Amino acid sequence: MLQFSSIRRIEKVTNFREAPAFSGPSRGNSEKRVSPELSRSHPRLFRRTIVAQQKLHIKKDDKVIVLSGQDRGKQGVVLEVFPKKQRAIVEGVHIVKRHLRPSQMGQGGVVEREGTIHISNLKKIPKLDKIALNIGVGEALQNSKALEDAVEELTLIAGQRAIITHAKKSVSAFKVREGMAIGCKVTLRQQRMYEFFNRLVNIVMPQIRDFRGVSPDAFDGRGNYSLGLTEQLIFPEIHYDNVNDTRGLNVTVVTTAPTDEEGHELLTLLGMPFRK
Repeated sequence: MLQFSSIRRIEKVTNFREAPAFSGPSRGNSEKRVSPELSRSHPRLFRRTIVAQQKLHIKKDDKVIVLSGQDRGKQGVVLEVFPKKQRAIVEGVHIVKRHLRPSQMGQGGVVEREGTIHISNLKKIPKLDKIALNIGVGEALQNSKALEDAVEELTLIAGQRAIITHAKKSVSAFKVREGMAIGCKVTLRQQRMYEFFNRLVNIVMPQIRDFRGVSPDAFDGRGNYSLGLTEQLIFPEIHYDNVNDTRGLNVTVVTTAPTDEEGHELLTLLGMPFRK
């Protein structure tokens, strides 16, 4: 049995604001630091604290693959997640048999259903999350018609109404004040996202002059890829006679991949022509 003084000491150490900082390497803001005094005095409580701090990167409706065990290599959709137990139920994976007693609701017998799997044995399959398109219109400060043309062109390219972006802060060197309209953007998800990605890879990029592939070094460290296009005329939706000025276009492909290597492999399988 723990004495009252020991319990008070554990509560004081487990308070992350009062606990001394851990001198080891930091893993980012997602994990809070724990005092090494807690790990030496009460290892069980230390392990429980670490497990409670871990973020559940697997959520409901995510597509996952089993890493080890009897069901190794099987894929399925997450039906339910139990955060406290660090376990999840995956559709069609880890089928177990349960014996049910007869009741007023129906007859008993042997029933097969999905059992729970520990989250550490599951890995999320990366997929496209969204695609963000952005056009910066610097001349909009003197010519408001340029911004209207950019919004119309981006709407035609994306198939979705673009919105106007405003400056977040004032910059005297560029004569920009906070709240000024300086560009437009649009975010594509689900079906429209895949349609635009298909057009970008199979129709737009082959029309670029002397195209030898896109750079494989444009990832941001979290599996997301950014691409810059010099003009909007390469899109078949834009007619040359209706264009007053050429404008660049930024395309950001956001994925659920945790690393650049997995993001690179995902986009390669989807058809992105990376330079070799």
